[in-house]
Amino acid sequence: MPDDWFYALDGSRHGPLTTAQLAALLQTKLPTSTLVWRQGLATWSQPDLCPELATHIPPPLPPVFEQPGKGPGPAHRPVSDPSPTLHKALAPSVPHTPHQPSGALEGGQETRTARGTSYLRRHWYGDLPLAVSYWLNGTVVTLPFVGVTMAAGNAAETMMGSSPAMIWLLLSSVWTATLVAMLWQFVGVWRSAGKHKERGGRAFWAGAARVMVVVSALRVASDMRTIAVPQIAETAQIAFVGDPFGTYRVELLRDGTEVRISGALTFGLTQRVHEILDANPQARVIRLESIGGRVAEGRSLRDLIRDRSLRTYTETGCYSACTLAFLGGRERLLATEARLGFHQYAFPGISQRALSSQYAADEKYMLSVGVRPAFVAKVFATPSSGMWFPNPDELWQGGVITGLGSKADIEAVSAAVYQGHSATSSEPRPSTSSESATSVQDLPRPDAVGDPGYVERQEEAGPRMTKNEPTRSTTTPVVQAPTTAVLAYSAPTAAPVTQGRQPAEETVIQQSAATESVNVLGQQIVFSNPSGYCTPGKSAREVELMDLATRSLGEDSRLVHAAVRCSELEDYRKGRRGMLDHWLQIQLIGPKGNFQRIEVPRETFLSGLSKSSPRVNPAELNRRLKASFENSDINLTDMKVEPIGRDGNAVYFSMRMNMSVGGSSRPISGISGITLLNSLPLSINVYEGTGSPQSRAQLQAVQQQLLNSLLTEN
Repeated sequence: MPDDWFYALDGSRHGPLTTAQLAALLQTKLPTSTLVWRQGLATWSQPDLCPELATHIPPPLPPVFEQPGKGPGPAHRPVSDPSPTLHKALAPSVPHTPHQPSGALEGGQETRTARGTSYLRRHWYGDLPLAVSYWLNGTVVTLPFVGVTMAAGNAAETMMGSSPAMIWLLLSSVWTATLVAMLWQFVGVWRSAGKHKERGGRAFWAGAARVMVVVSALRVASDMRTIAVPQIAETAQIAFVGDPFGTYRVELLRDGTEVRISGALTFGLTQRVHEILDANPQARVIRLESIGGRVAEGRSLRDLIRDRSLRTYTETGCYSACTLAFLGGRERLLATEARLGFHQYAFPGISQRALSSQYAADEKYMLSVGVRPAFVAKVFATPSSGMWFPNPDELWQGGVITGLGSKADIEAVSAAVYQGHSATSSEPRPSTSSESATSVQDLPRPDAVGDPGYVERQEEAGPRMTKNEPTRSTTTPVVQAPTTAVLAYSAPTAAPVTQGRQPAEETVIQQSAATESVNVLGQQIVFSNPSGYCTPGKSAREVELMDLATRSLGEDSRLVHAAVRCSELEDYRKGRRGMLDHWLQIQLIGPKGNFQRIEVPRETFLSGLSKSSPRVNPAELNRRLKASFENSDINLTDMKVEPIGRDGNAVYFSMRMNMSVGGSSRPISGISGITLLNSLPLSINVYEGTGSPQSRAQLQAVQQQLLNSLLTEN
């Protein structure tokens, strides 16, 4: 009808109203600058330009002037409302057709109302056109937040050498800001889509926009669950609880000429080693015995070793991030009993694709120190859930090691370094990268140093080359003690020890052998616990723990040995922990409790074992657990045992299950290796209950240390 009036307020249309009703509102509530429209008007107009309404609008107040110190009077600043002419000049003109009476202002223009003109507020309330809200704010505004979030997550592992608390704060802040930005975008697009039809837009695009909002919101929720939460939880645990990898241990040996690093490569290790090297400039050797840890810490330690031109070697094993540090050595020596383990990196919430820049940087370094391209390619093609253990010939041909020898040979080389320091002066002779290693010689092949079967035999491929010749020898050089006579070496009586984040003033402890000896079927077997694992002692809680472990085994197994991560065992002993997260067992196995020797070659035993799968009876295990823990609420579910491969030492299986106690549940995973040791059928099992994505590789590294110790010391 001709007298049906509409007015625009806060970006919305109101009406219809009669002329009298609208006039009453203009006189009492609405500002005189409110835009109005009725059929017959070409555009939205000011009320004072409409004859029907102009008579109902009070005239403007007379000009009021202020004069400083005298109140109202002639001055320079009028404070009355602008004139109608000025209103007309400032008011936006919005075309409108009679068939489309919409109070929402098109083109992103709107009256300056109580809501304000902030771009962020206009988007939040849906006052911007749908195209602007969806495309502009969805790409130009939101995309940078996504990029910053991804960059922060990818840098978390790289920057872990910095303060973990700062990394946690960075990730928490970035993800919170991103979540707020996403919420702002989704709400604005949703509201704008609701007003799109009133603005003359098509309903299809409004519906499509809302569908995409729902899809995008689900994607953000998924990213928060799989990326944000794992990243923030991991860094929080590292910063405020303790690194799930465990702690490190640093020992100064041989009158300060050798530094031994064991345990995990975690935050603060490189700084501590740096301090020890500064205080002991005679140090020339870094002995690495680690299951791995943080990639950033491995790189930092590598660079420190390289800058100091030190020698690296391992007697037991160096795995995962530890191999980065190993490659920093001017000379890189490997005991025949030891292994190096390689695989891709892993950090919660970060994909392998996102780690490509880190791989590229480490590949460049490996190539620069002589590692062959084919070897590098295989390293970074090995999934983080597994581990590649190249044999000594592969390590030599790949340019990873510069010498190989028995444990005694390696010890003799270190003793020579120690004696050389003692026989000359306390000030060490500066070394250069061009020096030839007196300990690395092109001598007999690997099988000549007492480790038959460890590598495949090779036919002689012509004359051997020395390490300084351009073509690499087809055989591995062997480390031997220098032929010059040296004084007999005796170990120092004490050595300073550093464990993860200890005070600067350290405890001095007596060096003691970590060798275990157990009688199995009348035969004494000797071995050493892996780095970071301790055998339970004689306290009441520890005795009870061993008793539970013994009673929980099935009739086909008998407990030979058990060990727990040292830090966890200490907490358990003092009553600060009720459940363990990392433990291992050596079990004697025999069908139906028939434990006896198996007098066949190991290869025959393993060959037959690899053709069958182990039989697991979940009901029997549950029964034994309930009886052992005297708790009817304990239950094992989703139990899976799968073969994962074999080598000349053992056949390997993976184990996964969920253990629930009362209302709580935790995942348990493990690696089992079955071998024949001097006719004794043994199962070497390593378990963890944290659900960490790096767990399988860590378990393999720990198991390999224990298995290598068993096979080489018996």
